[in-house]
Amino acid sequence: MYSEIKSEFVKKELKKTAWKEREYIKDLMKIEELATGVLKGVMVFHWTRHYPPRYPAQWKAIWKELNPEGYKRWLDRSRKEKERDRRETTKIEREEKEELRREKREWKGIKMS
Repeated sequence: MYSEIKSEFVKKELKKTAWKEREYIKDLMKIEELATGVLKGVMVFHWTRHYPPRYPAQWKAIWKELNPEGYKRWLDRSRKEKERDRRETTKIEREEKEELRREKREWKGIKMS
């Protein structure tokens, strides 16, 4: 299993990681599999959202070593997703404020009647 490690980065991490922390190395190996395209399917979406925030430096190092072009594409997609999320959040906040204004106008209108 550990003999299948591809990147120098993960090999170095393995050398300085205690056995009881082996889940960390398994996670890094999973990142390697993502970077090299070994993993496919529905779970790839989950892993590409789970691992980068948990291991940002490791994610970058592994991808840049094993698949620099894929890393650039991932960065681009990630930036676009963040921008889309930001726009959606702004839109929702604006709609919530407008709804609150409408409710307040209605409230005042009923109280005045």
